[in-house]
Amino acid sequence: MISRFGLDDDAIAVVMSWAFECFEKGILTKNDTDGLNLTWGNKSAVIAFIRKIAYKEGFGNPLGMGCKKESSVIGKKL
Repeated sequence: MISRFGLDDDAIAVVMSWAFECFEKGILTKNDTDGLNLTWGNKSAVIAFIRKIAYKEGFGNPLGMGCKKESSVIGKKL
């Protein structure tokens, strides 16, 4: 799915891991993630997350530019 959108697998894996870790630690909430429940193993959230990055929608827009950019956008650090 990732390659169909022309995205880099490794970069998406890093961004997703960062976001899921932030969500798990309470740094990100559903308000920050456009309602996505970024819990490990949540396949529907992963698919929605990838689509948001690919189409630069909401939470996915700054994440398409990487973790550092998203950190500066939300003003929080891991």
